[in-house]
Amino acid sequence: MNNPARILIVDDQADNRQLLELILEPEGFVLLTASNGAEALALAAREQPDVILLDAVMPGMNGYQVATQLSSDPATRDIPIVMITGLSGDDARALGVAAGAVGFLSKPVRRADVYAQVDAALLAKGERSHVG
Repeated sequence: MNNPARILIVDDQADNRQLLELILEPEGFVLLTASNGAEALALAAREQPDVILLDAVMPGMNGYQVATQLSSDPATRDIPIVMITGLSGDDARALGVAAGAVGFLSKPVRRADVYAQVDAALLAKGERSHVG
């Protein structure tokens, strides 16, 4: 891939960030990480990632609040957001869609699901993917 896609991984738990890095790194993506909402907003504005993998449940600013801010900011509103949640049910998805998410991953994440969601988000943005 000439210009590898840039993926921002946002999760307050280091082990969750590391797992996603282990899954995505072999695919050649440029990976950025943030451990909280404020850091995610700053990185997204500065680095303009191609996809954001965003944990829904974090202390302080939760993922839904981060997604809402990203979606309402002209500088970041076109970045596809994939919410990652341990929550189940339609309510969690409805909140994510309302906040601007284009995809969802359930914890514990599975490699094939991560690939599928990243691929779909890149395609939605008009990027070509080589995932999986």
